[in-house]
Amino acid sequence: MGAYSNDYVNGILAGMMGQGLPGGITATGVPGEINIPGIGKQRLGDMRIDTIWDRVLITPASIPAGTRFPYFRDIQGKQRHETNMVEASRLPKGQEAIVYRINVLPLPNTPFEDVELILSYGYGEFLLDEDTRVKSGPLFLFPSAWGMYGNIMTTNTAATEGLGTNGIPSPGAQPRMMIPIFLSEQRTFRFDIVFYPATVLSGTTHIYVCLDVLMTRPLR
Repeated sequence: MGAYSNDYVNGILAGMMGQGLPGGITATGVPGEINIPGIGKQRLGDMRIDTIWDRVLITPASIPAGTRFPYFRDIQGKQRHETNMVEASRLPKGQEAIVYRINVLPLPNTPFEDVELILSYGYGEFLLDEDTRVKSGPLFLFPSAWGMYGNIMTTNTAATEGLGTNGIPSPGAQPRMMIPIFLSEQRTFRFDIVFYPATVLSGTTHIYVCLDVLMTRPLR
C-alpha cells in the first residue's frame, strides 16, 4: 500500500476530531501524531479525553471585596466527588494533560439569584507556576454545559417562572480554547475565583471548576 498524502491524513483526523478538540490542530503526517498550537507535537494515541475537577465552598455568604478562592490546591481530606486531584497544584509524576476547556459550575441546587451574582461579580484566573496568568476573565467567560438553574412555578402567572444556565445546552456546542494549556508534573497550576467587589449571597454554596483535558491516564 502506498503512502498517504499529508492532506489525506489531515482530512481523516479533521473528521475524527472536529467535535472533540479546538480549532487549529493539524496532523503532522505521522500516523496518530497531531500538532497543537503553542504546545507542539503530541501522540493522540497516548492520550484520552478526561476531566480534572475540584469543588470549593464559597463562604462566607457576605464575601468581602478582593476575596480569592483557589482551586486544585487545597485537596486534603476531599472525597472523590469533590476532586480527583491526587497531589496539590500539580499532576502526578509522569502525567501530562492538555486543557482545552475550563468550566465553572455552581451546584444545580444553588438559588438562581445567587448564580446570577456569582457569574456577574466573580472573576476567573488560570495560573501556572503560581504567578503566570494564562487565561482570565469574568466567570461568564468560563461557561459549563451542565448547569441549569431556575425557580419552580407554583401558579400559572408567568412572573413566577424563571430558568437560566451558565452555559449552553450541549457539551458538543461548547466553545474550546483556541490555544490549549499544557500541564505536566514540572508545573504547578491553579484556578482562582476572585470577587473584586463585595458580594452578598443568600447562603454559602459549592462551586466546581472542571478542566476538560486530553491526558495520558486518569488521575484516580
